[in-house]
Amino acid sequence: MTNVTFKISSALKNIIGKELITDDFIAVYELVKNAFDANAREVEIIFEGLKSDNPRVVIKDNGDGMNDDDLKNKWLFVAYSAKKLEQDYRDKIKSNRIYAGAKGIGRFSCDRLGAKLKLTTKKKKEDTWHVLDVDWSDFEKDAEVEFHTIKAQLTQSKNNPIPKLQGGTILEISELRSSDWNREKLLKLRQSLERLINPHQENDVERFVVSLSAPEEIEEDNILRKTKPEEPWNIVNGPVRNFLFEALELKTTQIQLEIDRDGDTLITKLNDRGTLIYELMEHNPYKGILFDIQISLFHLNRSAKSSFTRRMGLPPVKYGSVFLYKNGFRVHPFGDVGDDSLEIDRRKQQGIFRFLGNRDLSGRIEINGRNPEFQETSSRDGGLIKNQAFAALKELFIEYALKRLENFVINLAKFGTQGEFPELIDKDSSEQRQLTFDLIVKLTQSEDVVDIRYNKDVLNILENRSAESVTSLLKNLERIAVEQGSNELDKEIRRAKKQVTVLAKAKEEAEAETEKERARAEKAEEKARKADEKVQEAEETARQAQESAKDVSTQNIFLKSVLSKDLQHVIELHHTIGQDARTIEQFSANLLSSLRDESKPLKREMLQATLERISYAAKKISTVSRFATKANFRADAEEIKADLISYIREYLLNVYGGFVLDPYQNKVTIEFTPNGIDKFETEFAPVNVSIVLDNLISNSRKHKSKNIVVSVVESNKENLLISFKDDGKGVPQKNIPLLFQIGFTTTDGSGLGLNHAKEVMEEMGGSLLYNENSENGAEFILTFKK
Repeated sequence: MTNVTFKISSALKNIIGKELITDDFIAVYELVKNAFDANAREVEIIFEGLKSDNPRVVIKDNGDGMNDDDLKNKWLFVAYSAKKLEQDYRDKIKSNRIYAGAKGIGRFSCDRLGAKLKLTTKKKKEDTWHVLDVDWSDFEKDAEVEFHTIKAQLTQSKNNPIPKLQGGTILEISELRSSDWNREKLLKLRQSLERLINPHQENDVERFVVSLSAPEEIEEDNILRKTKPEEPWNIVNGPVRNFLFEALELKTTQIQLEIDRDGDTLITKLNDRGTLIYELMEHNPYKGILFDIQISLFHLNRSAKSSFTRRMGLPPVKYGSVFLYKNGFRVHPFGDVGDDSLEIDRRKQQGIFRFLGNRDLSGRIEINGRNPEFQETSSRDGGLIKNQAFAALKELFIEYALKRLENFVINLAKFGTQGEFPELIDKDSSEQRQLTFDLIVKLTQSEDVVDIRYNKDVLNILENRSAESVTSLLKNLERIAVEQGSNELDKEIRRAKKQVTVLAKAKEEAEAETEKERARAEKAEEKARKADEKVQEAEETARQAQESAKDVSTQNIFLKSVLSKDLQHVIELHHTIGQDARTIEQFSANLLSSLRDESKPLKREMLQATLERISYAAKKISTVSRFATKANFRADAEEIKADLISYIREYLLNVYGGFVLDPYQNKVTIEFTPNGIDKFETEFAPVNVSIVLDNLISNSRKHKSKNIVVSVVESNKENLLISFKDDGKGVPQKNIPLLFQIGFTTTDGSGLGLNHAKEVMEEMGGSLLYNENSENGAEFILTFKK
C-alpha cells in the first residue's frame, strides 16, 4: 500500500478569490470585518488616484496587527482561521467581541479588488513593520504549477509608513480590477456600509468606526455641503454612520420579538405610533434550536415611506427591506433590493390585499452570541447555510413577526377608506381598541402564553364584543394572572367582570326588543304567503324566460321579486343595515369627539376620510334596502357568478321599473339596449354594481334629464363596456377635470356620488370614465373586467 497526497493547483487562488467573491462591495465588507476581528477601533477605506493611470485602494486599521509568525503560519495558511481556536490571542485578553468571520478565506477579497497587494503590519509592542508583497497574477499563469510553490515577498522595515499609527494593518491594493470607481459608485458603497454594521447589537460595534476617504472628491463634497446641506447622503468623505431605523422616529407600526439567551421564552411587543398594543410572553416554540434572537419589523405606510425618502435621500424600496445581522455584521443578501430569501414577496403573491410585501416593510433579524448553527456560506453573498436552525428562524419570522404585524395592520386598514391609509385611524379610537381586543382574545387562547401586558383602554369596548369572546378573554386572563401572581391583571379582570354584569342586563333589554322585531318579521312573512297567487305568476314568467334565454340565472333574481321574504331573509337584511348604521354611528361619534377635543386639531385628511366612509355606508343602506326586498340574494352582498348584462337589465327594469322621478316629480324614463349582445358571465357583487348604477341615476335625475339610455357598447373575453347616457344639461368643459373629485357638486348634493361610483368600479378591477365627446347630455363609460 502506498500513501498518497493531494496536489493543489495554483488555480485555487481564483476559486477562493475573485471567482468566489464576485462583488466589489462584498470584498470591502470582508476586509472591514477582518479589521473588526483584529480588535481595531478604526478602519479607513481610502481611494487614491481614481482619475490617474494607477488608482489604488488602501484599507488601514489600528487593530492588533501581526508579527512574522502570524504572517507565515496564519495569514499565508489558506483556509486556516485562528478565530476557531478557543485560546487565540483575543481570548487571552478577554475581548468583548465575537468574531465576524471564521473561514480563513476573507483575506482573498484583496484578489477581487486588485491584482497586486502590499500588506504592511505590526503589533503595537514591536518595533518592526512586516511588509508582504503578493502578485495575484503569478497564480494565474499556469494551472499545473502547485499552489505552494508560488512565492510572495516578505520584508521588514523600521520605518513607520503612517506616523500616527502605532500598530495595525495596512492593505494597499493596486491594478484595480474594476474601472468604474467613480463618485456614483463611491456613494453607493457608502450607503451599503451604513447597513453593514448594526449598532443595536451588543458586540462592541459601537466602538468600531469605519471611514471612507476619496481625496479627489473633497472639493465636490465641500460645494455640496454649502449648497445642499440638507442632503448629507450625497457626501463621499467622512465617517460612515450606522443606519438604525428607530433613529428616523417615523410614526408607524412596529413589532419586536426576542428569544432570551437561554432559549426559554419568546417576548413579542407590538406598538402603533408610540402606543403599546400588547406585550406577550410565551414559551419559546423553538426551544433547543433558537437562542438569543431579536427581530424588529416596521410597517411602512404611505406617510412613513414619504418621511423615509426625505430623510434618507432615496425611497425605502431602493434601500432594502429586512436585513439579517449576526453579531452586529450584516449577512448578505438578506434585505438587498430584489432579494426574497425570506419569501416575503412570494407569500404576498398568494394574497395581494391580505399580506405585506418587501416594499411594505423595513426591519432586521439579529442573531446574537455564539450560535454556531448559523453559518454563512463560503460565497459571501449566499446568505446562511440552509439547515434546521435557519428553517426555524425563517418560520419564527413569518409566523410570529410578520403574521402578527399583518393581523394588526391589515385589519386596522379595513376601518379606513383605503388600505394605504391605516394611519388615518386615530390610534386612540374605538376601532383600534376593538381590533386589539380581538387580537388579545386570539393570542391568550394558547397555553404557551405565560404573561401579557396590553393597552388598558381595550377593556372599555366590551359592549361591542360577543359574550363568548368576552368570557373567553376573561378566562384566559384569569389563568395567566394566577400563573404569574399578577395583582394588577387581577384588578383589571374584576373591573371587566363588573362591566360585563351591567352589559348583561342591557343585553336582556336588547333581546326583548329583538323579539318585537321578530314578531314584526313574522307578520311580513305572513303577508308574503298571502301573495301566493303573484308568486305563481312570477314563477311561470321565470320558466318562460328560461326557455327563451341562454342563461337567466341572474334574471331570476328579480323575477322572483316577491319570493324569499322569509324570516331568515328579513333577519339578514336587518343585520346588514344594522352593521352599516353602526358604522355611521361610530364614525360620527369619533368625529364629534375629535371636534370637542381642542388639544388635538382635526386634520383635513381624517375629516375627509371619515365623511366619505359615512356617506358610503349610507349609500349602501339605501341600495341594499331597496333591492333586497325585490331580489333573492343574501343581504351580505357576497359575490355571485352570473350574466352581468342580464343583471343590469333586470335591475333597471324590475327594481326601478323602467323609470325614476326627478326632484320635481317629473318622470325620467330608463331604457336598456343590449345591441345584440346578450351575455357576459363573470363574478361580481350585486350590491356593488347596484351602487354604481344608483349613483349615476341619481346624478342624471338632478340635472334635468328626461331619458336615460343604458346600452352595451362592447363585449369580449376580457371586458364588458356599458354606456350610461342621459339627455340632461351635461357637464361644462371646465368641470370635467373635477367631476370625480370628492366634494365637487353643482347641485345641493354631497359631491360624493360619482367619486363613490368610480372607487367601487376600480375596486372591482374596472373603470368609470366620462365621455368628453358626448353631445346632448352626459355619457359615462363603465368597463367591467372578466
